[in-house]
Amino acid sequence: MSEPYNNTPLASVTTGMPLESAYYLVEVSEKLTKGGKPYCDLKLRDKTGMRIAKYWNSFEGFSSCSYVFVKGHVDEFMGAAQIIVKEIVNIKEEEIEVKDFMMIVENIGEYRRTFEDYASQLTNPTIQAMFKTIFLDKFKESFFNSPASEGSRYGAVGGALMQSCRVALAAEQMAYSYDLDKNSRELLLAASFISNAGKVYSYELRDHIPMTTLKGSLYGDPAMAYQKVILAIVRLKQDPDKAKELAGVDKEKEWKPDDDVIIQLTHLILSSRSGNIDPSNKDERMSAVLPQTIEAMILSQCFLSDDRAALAYDSIKSSELGHSDPNDPFTPYDFGTRRRYLKPKFLGPK
Repeated sequence: MSEPYNNTPLASVTTGMPLESAYYLVEVSEKLTKGGKPYCDLKLRDKTGMRIAKYWNSFEGFSSCSYVFVKGHVDEFMGAAQIIVKEIVNIKEEEIEVKDFMMIVENIGEYRRTFEDYASQLTNPTIQAMFKTIFLDKFKESFFNSPASEGSRYGAVGGALMQSCRVALAAEQMAYSYDLDKNSRELLLAASFISNAGKVYSYELRDHIPMTTLKGSLYGDPAMAYQKVILAIVRLKQDPDKAKELAGVDKEKEWKPDDDVIIQLTHLILSSRSGNIDPSNKDERMSAVLPQTIEAMILSQCFLSDDRAALAYDSIKSSELGHSDPNDPFTPYDFGTRRRYLKPKFLGPK
């Protein structure tokens, strides 16, 4: 067997360098210049992230959603590196190194233990029964292995679990800061994980690359997490004895799920991604579930803060891999977040 094709990490490409590398071609967008000439935007991916490359020809001789080998160079466009592809051909999976494309969260075992630790802290019968019904063994394993995005930070095996643990920790700290009672803290902990349960259906690993599914595009994570809650309620009502066991309630006692707790939990889930919504924008406000409890506001802001921090982290890491100007204390301009970031090493002692 011949040597596998080389992969130059996308996060490390810099202006002026020649490029001969294997990538995964996620998507092709065919376009026309102002003069009517065809060209393509190629969405390339490896384990370090995703980049849009320019191919100044029509879409022919290669296909998307497959591994490709590209030849070209890197230009500068508006202060950032831009990949210009001259040649592109499809290659087979056996011709690449899988490790160059598969991302697995570091210390995933620690995040699994964190999940179990938080689960053990749930004592409210309704919250406990709901959580255990949703995270049954088979689904729990799928959740542990699910990506949480197509991006490089959470676009990895274990991404959904890692993000949930981080959000749960932040939400727990804020709950203590605002003197919320134990029931509120348990609602926040449970919702931090259940809100990401929809990631299992929103993303799939295709050729080791995290991709958004049709369901993910049509419904979004909160809607599918909400569906998991509704199905859990149905199961609990269909099997009262099992429900009592999961809730930690004596079988001899009368018990049913607390409707008030369920309403609060579902509100937390449906409003968990509303942190980016502008309340003054009527269209956005009408199409979203806005946080209307202190717990929901905390959770939505924790997810928002984590998402923004992840984008900043990706940008800074890309700058480090790309060997940017060591004399410039700031990273190159990031088009995704529309800013530059101070490199962390400049914050330390001189």
